[in-house]
Parts: sequence; C-alpha cells; structure tokens
Amino acid sequence: MSAQPAGTEIKYTLEPVDYQRYYSYLYSRQLPLWAQIVIPTCLILPTIYVIAIGRNPLDYPIVAMCLIGFALFWWIRRIALRSPAQPQTSPERLLRLTPAGVQQTVDAETETVLWIDIIDITRTKEHLYLFVSANTAFVIPVRAFPDAQAAEAFYQQALQLRDAYMEHPFSVEATSAQGVSEHESETASTKNHAPEDNSPEQV
Repeated sequence: MSAQPAGTEIKYTLEPVDYQRYYSYLYSRQLPLWAQIVIPTCLILPTIYVIAIGRNPLDYPIVAMCLIGFALFWWIRRIALRSPAQPQTSPERLLRLTPAGVQQTVDAETETVLWIDIIDITRTKEHLYLFVSANTAFVIPVRAFPDAQAAEAFYQQALQLRDAYMEHPFSVEATSAQGVSEHESETASTKNHAPEDNSPEQV
C-alpha cells in the first residue's frame, strides 16, 4: 500500500463532551444566533407590555399565547441540545484523507465516503467537522493533533482534496482505485480476527 502524505490521517477517540459540543454546534447551524435572540424577544416583549400597560381583556389571551410560545421555543432548544446517549469513550478510530474521499477505520472495519458526498467542511476552536448530511458528520477533536498548526493543516488538506476531486472526479477515482483496493484487501485479512458488533461510526 502506498504511503499516506503527512497530515492526511489522524487517530483519535470521542469523549462525551465531543458529542455535546457537536449537537450544540449543529443547533447553531440550523438556527442562527440572531434567530435565537429575536424569537424569544418577540415573545417576551408583548408580555411585558401587557403586564405594564395593557388593560384590554383581549390582552390576556395574547400574554398566554406568548408565554406558551416561549415555553415551546425553550423546550425545543433543550431537546435539540440534548445529545443521544453515547458510550463514555468511543473506540479509537483512524481517519484518512485520500484523493477520492474520507476513510474511517474502527475495530478493523473501514468505510469510505467520497468527496462528492461531503457537503461541508467546517471548524471551531475545538473540532473539525466533515458533514455527510445536514445532521451527520465526521467529528474530529482538535486535541487529537500535536498542535493547532497541525489541525489547521489537516483542515486545509481536506478542503484542497475535496476541491481537486470536484474538479476532476473521474481521474482522481482512477488514480486512487489501486490504493483503495490494496487497503481494503489489507483490512479484509484482519477482519476475521476482529469483533463484528462494532461498525464504523459517524455522529
């Protein structure tokens, strides 16, 4: 198997805090910060106005509706930020960036996602995210890298590889096909000795 270029693979595990930060980030992507401020404000201000000034009997149903709306908004927010139950620490995984896509190996099981299926690549101070769908992503903690510069290099490499693939997908697939085939053969030779109940995992 051909050697991987430096900065294109990383080994790491996911802790409960990684899942919590991921779901919080996912919520902020789906509901921008301005909306998180404007919506509850629009629900609370009429209530304050009615309590302070209102005298019309019709004002009270408006207050009730605003309070119910605010409660529903807060309840939905709490549900969105509550991550599903996850193991204390996930199995160690190896994630590779290849010309054709992203390879993830967990417990000798390997999955490959082509760059064409990676819809977004983003980062925060603590994580890198390679989104496969609006709600699913490869989550890579920055702490897994030797330093911030290594994490930045990995992030830039992912962007460059995806851009290169999108420009010339067929030539990239042909070039990388042999390397992928060799990697899968190597994985298959070790699979017989690995447990079968732990499949590769995306968040």
